[in-house]
Amino acid sequence: MSQLSDSPYTESSTHGEPSWATRLDARLNRFLRPGTRDWAAACHLAPLIASATPIPGLGALIALAIWHNKRGVEPGVIDHGREALNFQINLAFWSAMGMALFVVPWILIQAVGVTVSLVAGIATLRGEEFRYPYILRPVE
Repeated sequence: MSQLSDSPYTESSTHGEPSWATRLDARLNRFLRPGTRDWAAACHLAPLIASATPIPGLGALIALAIWHNKRGVEPGVIDHGREALNFQINLAFWSAMGMALFVVPWILIQAVGVTVSLVAGIATLRGEEFRYPYILRPVE
C-alpha cells in the first residue's frame, strides 16, 4: 500500500465511501470555520462574565451584541446565538425573580446558569448542536 492510502483521510478503496476520519472531521467542522465556533461558544459563555456582576440581563445583552454583530458574517452564530439569547432572557427573568424573593435562589439560579452555559459552550466548541432544555424561546 502506498503511504497515501494508509491515511485515515483518504477514501476507502473498497466502496469509494469517505473514511471514518473524514466523516468525523466533517461532523465536527459543520460551522465551516473555527472562528465561527468561537463566536457561537462566546454567546453561550456570556453568563460567565455576567455572573461576576449582580446585574440581571447582562448575559443577555452580551449574547445579543455578539449575535447581532456576527449573525450575517458567521453562519454558525445564527442558531447558537439565538438559542443562547433565549436562554439568557430566561436566566435574566429567573435571576430577577430570585433577587426579588431572596438571595439564596439568586445564587442557585446563577450557579445553574453558569453550569448549563459551560456545557453549551463546550458542546459548541466540539461542533455539536445544543438546545437548552425547559426554556421559553421568545427570539425566533
